Amino acid sequence: MASFSKMGFEQHQLAYAHTSLYSPRGGAARIVADHSWGLKAWLNGKEVFRNDKRQVALGGYAALSRFELEHWTQSSSQFDVTLQPGWNRLLLKLSTPGPN
Repeated sequence: MASFSKMGFEQHQLAYAHTSLYSPRGGAARIVADHSWGLKAWLNGKEVFRNDKRQVALGGYAALSRFELEHWTQSSSQFDVTLQPGWNRLLLKLSTPGPN
């Protein structure tokens, strides 16, 4: 999990986060991410997600079941990926907006 608490909310800022994910067998996985502005993601060098709009609802994984039980429509970004066996590289790019 990556945290960008020091990024701030100035216009035209970018932040990158890189992590490695290990999967013994590989296969399908779903990534759920809150982001206040733009988010782009690459897995093993291939773009797997792009959204330039705010998408915040989760706050924490404990809230997932409450969202389903109460039929909330607001949701965090979700995207499915296919992990390779062994180590996988995940790169995230977050941005703040420019002037409207």
